[in-house]
Amino acid sequence: MAVIALSCGGRIQTETIPRQWGIGGRPTWYADKTIGLWAPVAILAVIAPALFLTIKQTSDQACPGDWIGMIAAFVVVLAVSTWHVSAVLAWAAAQR
Repeated sequence: MAVIALSCGGRIQTETIPRQWGIGGRPTWYADKTIGLWAPVAILAVIAPALFLTIKQTSDQACPGDWIGMIAAFVVVLAVSTWHVSAVLAWAAAQR
């Protein structure tokens, strides 16, 4: 997610970016570009190690499904984040 934010952040020419879209496809709220791109990265940087350590500390009770579930959840978060940044890029290009 950090690589996506770094590589795409400079191409977004607006000061704010949509953080959520409504059913009609229009943005419902906005955040500052820096906060909008980096807040999810920061949140994941806190949650991922905490989740990893929780599973690791209870490894005698953890099953492979716990690890697979954690990895699957992070893959979904990465996919949603990638989609979001691509939608923001398209939205920002339409604002010109």
